[in-house]
Amino acid sequence: MDRTTIFFMAQLAEQAQRYDEMASYCKQLIVDCPSPLHDGEFDLLTIAYKNLVGPRRSAWRIVVAIQEHRAITHPARIADLKTYRELIENELTNTCIELLSLLESHVLPGALTSEEKVAVLKTQGDYCRYLAELDLLYPERTKSWAAKSATYYESARGIADVELHPTCPTRLGLALNQAVFQYEICQSIPTARSTAQRAFDDALAELDGLSDGTYKIATLILQLLRGNMDLWTEPAAPSSFLTKLVSLVEATPDHIIGWSQDGSKIVVQAVTPLEKEILPIFYGHHSFTSFARQLRVYGFTKSKLYGLPCNETMNAKRGFGYIFSHPLVHRDRLQDLHRVRRTTMDDSDVGELRAAVDGLEAECIERALASDTPLYTRRDYGFVPFFPKELGGWSEGASSGDETATLDAVDMDILDLILTTNLDRSSLVFLAQLAEQAERYDEMADYMKTVVTTDPTPLDLEERNLLAVAYKNVIGSRRAAWRVLQAIETHRKSERVEHVQKYRLKIEGELQATCDEMLEMLTKQLLPSASSPEDSVFYLKTQGDYYRYLAEFQSQELGATDKALACYGQATDIATSKLHSTNPLRLGLALNFAVFYCEIMKLPDRACQLAKQAFDDAIADMDSLTEESFRDAAMILQIIRDNLTLWTSEEDDDQHP
Repeated sequence: MDRTTIFFMAQLAEQAQRYDEMASYCKQLIVDCPSPLHDGEFDLLTIAYKNLVGPRRSAWRIVVAIQEHRAITHPARIADLKTYRELIENELTNTCIELLSLLESHVLPGALTSEEKVAVLKTQGDYCRYLAELDLLYPERTKSWAAKSATYYESARGIADVELHPTCPTRLGLALNQAVFQYEICQSIPTARSTAQRAFDDALAELDGLSDGTYKIATLILQLLRGNMDLWTEPAAPSSFLTKLVSLVEATPDHIIGWSQDGSKIVVQAVTPLEKEILPIFYGHHSFTSFARQLRVYGFTKSKLYGLPCNETMNAKRGFGYIFSHPLVHRDRLQDLHRVRRTTMDDSDVGELRAAVDGLEAECIERALASDTPLYTRRDYGFVPFFPKELGGWSEGASSGDETATLDAVDMDILDLILTTNLDRSSLVFLAQLAEQAERYDEMADYMKTVVTTDPTPLDLEERNLLAVAYKNVIGSRRAAWRVLQAIETHRKSERVEHVQKYRLKIEGELQATCDEMLEMLTKQLLPSASSPEDSVFYLKTQGDYYRYLAEFQSQELGATDKALACYGQATDIATSKLHSTNPLRLGLALNFAVFYCEIMKLPDRACQLAKQAFDDAIADMDSLTEESFRDAAMILQIIRDNLTLWTSEEDDDQHP
């Protein structure tokens, strides 16, 4: 492929959120086309690697937090946890060193302007900082990565302070990330505050007269600098968010949210009433996602609480709640609440910046899909990506020696084997739970597949949920990518359409393999082991779901549609005769069966009929339910009603064009 084609494929991978492939294309572009990168190419490179490293950093922090909380005491589980952490550390190390090497050998020599040099130096400073984060866990290690990071940041600052305007986003982003390094790695609050304050004051004095685009970006970064400076001053009292949190937990019934028995954790058992009834009173919004994200900002660790009723809906509601824990937050030690501090923000992990550009990104994608011109470029549309060059970093590259040599692939294979070979069932389930916490769903699916295929014992409720969640997320990301590429292919008419088609077919192959894998387990192991009507309905419904996913892209002649119809029909026969009309599993089946009729069979009338029948049957029996069962059923009934409203409105539109 030529340079423009590789660049195009990297953009496609970004649209599909397949960042491993995006990074591979960017690496190919750099190595095979050895001319200086232009702005858009460097943007793609930094976005790709930020999205490779970001989830691994998050996963590593989660695993380390679990270790440090010492809630796990079984020796075998402790060993599994350590091995899993080392696997993530090795991935992080290899990814960071790969980018550092590319920057040193190919990108930095081609940096022509002062801003480009600062951006590259800062990027290498950032990635050395990520490696220095790992070193903090090992007191015996030398702090060489921290020293290199400091050198790169200082080199970048030496250029930026002399040659870039104080409001230049590249200069401000450098100050932001260097201050984070000084605070988190060097643990020097005065130095971090001084760096941030100086950049803030210098830029503030020069804001007048800036263009709208530069002003917006500069003020966003200034907000982050100011937020960090506020954070890096020890508060005299707990934040209003935490004060409200304690009041919320104390005032709300335990079946919605409350303290754990020992008082060390906050337990959420019912998300829906928390969103609809409680959060608006205390925080003025209805979003549990925002609530959980804010807790994370304050350093809380989120984990799953299993054993709650399983809600089988189109959105894969699971039978679990959530547990939030923080080493400084305890029901009996609320006087320590003032010590809980927000986590530091930098340009690669900040909600404010992401929220500010989300709308712009959606607009750019919409324009690209409606246009015959090449895929959007950030410069043309004024779009600032999540990890823009303006906030990117640069470095002089890693020196030679053992510290910069990537780990042998054999080492990684050995670690993988350790985590999948000769492990007992409890270890595999534990690792699947750990992978879910770390949002590493491909590994989660591998662990649960091993459980299913190597142990004939039927899955219990928790194991069944783990299997369903793992494959739902594995297939979900690929379905989303396929839809993006299909939309691009449908709306675009260009000479590159064959590349879009080829990429779409590749994803279809992955979808086929994943569906076949699940369907084989259902046929050979899971359905034969079903010992109750609930088990049979669950597995038949799942079988119908995965045939439905195949039918989304396969031709009807291949039979996936007919097989999905048969599986849903069998499940419905059992559910209507054996399960109560308000049973969440029966309602979830009706929901997905109706979606199948509408989206695959293109029979909205039949979809509405099926959904309305399930809705009416359940409503008639709701009065006899307990409060907990009522909530479970009501959640799915709401989704069914929403779909009915949507489908009937579409029918009206068709009848009255």
